[in-house]
Amino acid sequence: MRIVRRYALTLVLAAVTPAAVAQNIDWSKWYAGAGLGLGINAHYRQDGRTLNFDEGMPGATDKSVLGAYRVEGGVQLDPKTLVGLSVSGVGKTAKINGNDANTNIDNVLATLTWLPAERGFFVRAGLGYSGMVVDDGVDKRHAGGLGVLAGLGWMWNVVSEHYVTLSVDQSFQFYHSNNDHRPTRSEFSAAYLGYMYRH
Repeated sequence: MRIVRRYALTLVLAAVTPAAVAQNIDWSKWYAGAGLGLGINAHYRQDGRTLNFDEGMPGATDKSVLGAYRVEGGVQLDPKTLVGLSVSGVGKTAKINGNDANTNIDNVLATLTWLPAERGFFVRAGLGYSGMVVDDGVDKRHAGGLGVLAGLGWMWNVVSEHYVTLSVDQSFQFYHSNNDHRPTRSEFSAAYLGYMYRH
């Protein structure tokens, strides 16, 4: 019931907030960005155990690094406030008994980014949907639920509207599960080097 109430609140905010602020938004002021990086301390809860991505792949070979990605875009409410959508995640691939295996977490979140000085240091927060896949090469488990994110970083103005960004995010995921061996929650940190265009 708790996660249902959270979803209901998210849907209400998603429906009410755009109508309340749309008249005050200058839609010509938009931004878009992307980043690549490394995941840090990613782990999840499954069958009563807390596992990192390596522990969830026993006997695995040819393991990749724990890679991270982020793609984002939206509108600038003012020079200090960005509101938009962010898609981010972490993942690791490997071989288990010759089969392809992978574990990944993905977030699709509504985000708010605030820059106190309009550039340079920024903080961000996000709320939305998260999903996880645990695939050992034989059995694949999917889980979906609520995602929450907080992060901070620095934005360098390279030229005109072009920026280089360095950021660190921490996110938490809470999944709906019926004790069917699917993950019930997860979390990860990630450090990104990225680019942003602010029109």
